[in-house]
Amino acid sequence: MLTSPHTPREFSNAGIAVRVLCRCGHEKRMDPMDFEFTHGEHFDLARGWAELSAQLRCEACGDRPVIAFGEPERSSPSIVEGHAAFVAEHPPAPRWRAAVSG
Repeated sequence: MLTSPHTPREFSNAGIAVRVLCRCGHEKRMDPMDFEFTHGEHFDLARGWAELSAQLRCEACGDRPVIAFGEPERSSPSIVEGHAAFVAEHPPAPRWRAAVSG
């Protein structure tokens, strides 16, 4: 029975691409093994994508990107890539902070 990859090494062995997508249009492909180096060999990349999105910043604009997974040879987007496209087209409402005068 085939199982879905979870660790960075399983993603790498399966040939699954990891891309960082931003609303500004910047895209960066990352080696899944980079996440093993930074988060450890048991890091669950499949479930930790939201955590990674919160930690990473777009190299072009500094905004928080979305992590997308997909096979390099596939032309149709995966579910996560579809979510990334949805987020890019429907950005969240800005969070306003109250000004504090001192």
